[in-house]
Amino acid sequence: MTDVFDHEERQGSCGSVGLQHTMGRPERAARVETAPVAWSVAARGAVRGRSLAQTTLAALAVGSVLFLVNLYPQVREGPFTWALAGRIALTFLVPWCNATTGIAIGLRRPGGPPRPRALPVHTASPGGSVSPSARTGCSPAGSIER
Repeated sequence: MTDVFDHEERQGSCGSVGLQHTMGRPERAARVETAPVAWSVAARGAVRGRSLAQTTLAALAVGSVLFLVNLYPQVREGPFTWALAGRIALTFLVPWCNATTGIAIGLRRPGGPPRPRALPVHTASPGGSVSPSARTGCSPAGSIER
Protein backbone atom coordinates (compact mmCIF):
# COMPACT_ATOMS: atom_id res chain seq x y z
CA MET A 1 0.00 0.00 0.00
CA THR A 2 1.42 3.38 -1.00
CA ASP A 3 1.38 6.31 1.39
CA VAL A 4 -0.26 9.49 0.06
CA PHE A 5 2.83 11.52 0.94
CA ASP A 6 5.28 9.27 -0.94
CA HIS A 7 4.57 10.69 -4.38
CA GLU A 8 3.68 13.88 -6.20
CA GLU A 9 0.33 14.55 -7.77
CA ARG A 10 0.86 16.78 -10.79
CA GLN A 11 -1.31 17.93 -13.66
CA GLY A 12 1.31 19.63 -15.78
CA SER A 13 4.91 20.74 -15.83
CA CYS A 14 4.69 24.47 -15.08
CA GLY A 15 2.11 25.90 -12.69
CA SER A 16 0.86 22.44 -11.79
CA VAL A 17 -1.91 21.90 -9.31
CA GLY A 18 -1.61 19.24 -6.66
CA LEU A 19 0.45 18.12 -3.71
CA GLN A 20 4.22 18.12 -3.62
CA HIS A 21 6.19 16.30 -0.96
CA THR A 22 8.52 18.74 0.79
CA MET A 23 10.41 18.03 4.01
CA GLY A 24 7.87 15.62 5.44
CA ARG A 25 4.71 17.59 4.76
CA PRO A 26 2.63 18.24 1.63
CA GLU A 27 2.48 21.72 0.17
CA ARG A 28 0.22 23.13 -2.50
CA ALA A 29 1.95 23.73 -5.81
CA ALA A 30 1.62 27.11 -7.50
CA ARG A 31 -1.51 27.53 -9.58
CA VAL A 32 -1.83 29.13 -12.94
CA GLU A 33 -3.88 32.31 -12.74
CA THR A 34 -7.12 32.20 -14.70
CA ALA A 35 -9.42 35.11 -15.33
CA PRO A 36 -12.38 35.20 -12.93
CA VAL A 37 -15.87 34.66 -14.28
CA ALA A 38 -17.91 37.86 -14.71
CA TRP A 39 -20.25 38.78 -11.85
CA SER A 40 -23.27 38.63 -14.15
CA VAL A 41 -22.49 35.03 -15.15
CA ALA A 42 -21.81 34.02 -11.53
CA ALA A 43 -25.04 35.66 -10.33
CA ARG A 44 -27.09 33.87 -13.01
CA GLY A 45 -25.53 30.57 -11.98
CA ALA A 46 -26.28 31.25 -8.31
CA VAL A 47 -30.02 31.68 -8.89
CA ARG A 48 -30.58 28.62 -11.07
CA GLY A 49 -31.15 24.94 -10.46
CA ARG A 50 -29.43 23.29 -7.53
CA SER A 51 -27.88 26.55 -6.29
CA LEU A 52 -31.33 28.13 -5.96
CA ALA A 53 -32.61 25.11 -4.05
CA GLN A 54 -29.62 25.23 -1.67
CA THR A 55 -29.92 28.95 -1.00
CA THR A 56 -33.68 28.73 -0.48
CA LEU A 57 -33.30 25.86 1.98
CA ALA A 58 -30.59 27.77 3.88
CA ALA A 59 -32.76 30.92 3.99
CA LEU A 60 -35.76 28.97 5.29
CA ALA A 61 -33.70 27.31 8.02
CA VAL A 62 -31.86 30.46 9.17
CA GLY A 63 -34.88 32.73 8.65
CA SER A 64 -37.13 30.47 10.72
CA VAL A 65 -34.73 30.54 13.66
CA LEU A 66 -34.34 34.31 13.39
CA PHE A 67 -38.12 34.73 13.16
CA LEU A 68 -38.74 32.64 16.26
CA VAL A 69 -36.07 34.46 18.26
CA ASN A 70 -36.73 38.04 17.13
CA LEU A 71 -40.28 38.43 15.79
CA TYR A 72 -42.54 35.65 17.10
CA PRO A 73 -43.52 37.47 20.33
CA GLN A 74 -44.58 40.54 18.31
CA VAL A 75 -46.63 38.45 15.87
CA ARG A 76 -48.31 36.55 18.73
CA GLU A 77 -49.10 39.55 20.94
CA GLY A 78 -49.48 42.62 18.79
CA PRO A 79 -51.36 43.71 15.73
CA PHE A 80 -50.00 42.59 12.38
CA THR A 81 -48.82 45.75 10.57
CA TRP A 82 -47.10 46.43 7.25
CA ALA A 83 -43.91 47.28 9.12
CA LEU A 84 -43.97 43.91 10.84
CA ALA A 85 -44.62 42.19 7.50
CA GLY A 86 -41.57 43.97 6.07
CA ARG A 87 -39.42 42.84 9.00
CA ILE A 88 -40.58 39.24 8.52
CA ALA A 89 -39.77 39.41 4.80
CA LEU A 90 -36.29 40.79 5.55
CA THR A 91 -35.75 38.04 8.13
CA PHE A 92 -35.90 35.51 5.30
CA LEU A 93 -34.53 37.66 2.46
CA VAL A 94 -31.22 38.61 4.11
CA PRO A 95 -30.07 34.98 4.70
CA TRP A 96 -31.07 34.13 1.11
CA CYS A 97 -29.02 37.05 -0.26
CA ASN A 98 -26.09 36.03 1.93
CA ALA A 99 -26.15 32.41 0.71
CA THR A 100 -26.64 33.47 -2.93
CA THR A 101 -23.71 35.89 -2.74
CA GLY A 102 -21.53 33.15 -1.27
CA ILE A 103 -22.36 30.81 -4.14
CA ALA A 104 -21.78 33.58 -6.71
CA ILE A 105 -18.35 34.27 -5.22
CA GLY A 106 -17.55 30.57 -5.37
CA LEU A 107 -18.68 30.35 -8.99
CA ARG A 108 -16.61 33.39 -9.86
CA ARG A 109 -13.40 31.60 -8.84
CA PRO A 110 -13.20 28.33 -10.72
CA GLY A 111 -10.83 25.91 -9.03
CA GLY A 112 -11.76 26.48 -5.43
CA PRO A 113 -10.18 28.71 -2.81
CA PRO A 114 -8.34 31.94 -3.60
CA ARG A 115 -5.03 31.41 -5.32
CA PRO A 116 -1.78 33.25 -4.67
CA ARG A 117 -0.92 35.90 -7.19
CA ALA A 118 1.67 35.06 -9.84
CA LEU A 119 5.15 36.11 -8.82
CA PRO A 120 7.14 38.29 -11.21
CA VAL A 121 10.00 36.52 -12.95
CA HIS A 122 13.34 37.75 -11.60
CA THR A 123 16.89 36.89 -12.48
CA ALA A 124 19.42 35.75 -9.88
CA SER A 125 20.53 38.64 -7.70
CA PRO A 126 24.07 39.20 -6.37
CA GLY A 127 22.86 37.96 -2.98
CA GLY A 128 22.44 34.49 -4.43
CA SER A 129 18.65 34.29 -4.47
CA VAL A 130 17.15 32.19 -7.21
CA SER A 131 14.44 33.37 -9.56
CA PRO A 132 10.95 31.82 -9.19
CA SER A 133 11.31 30.24 -12.63
CA ALA A 134 14.58 28.58 -11.62
CA ARG A 135 13.02 27.24 -8.40
CA THR A 136 10.09 25.64 -10.22
CA GLY A 137 12.07 24.51 -13.24
CA CYS A 138 9.80 26.45 -15.58
CA SER A 139 11.04 28.89 -18.14
CA PRO A 140 9.45 32.34 -18.35
CA ALA A 141 6.67 32.71 -20.90
CA GLY A 142 8.00 33.40 -24.36
CA SER A 143 11.58 32.27 -23.68
CA ILE A 144 13.30 29.52 -25.57
CA GLU A 145 15.25 26.91 -23.66
CA ARG A 146 18.67 26.11 -25.13
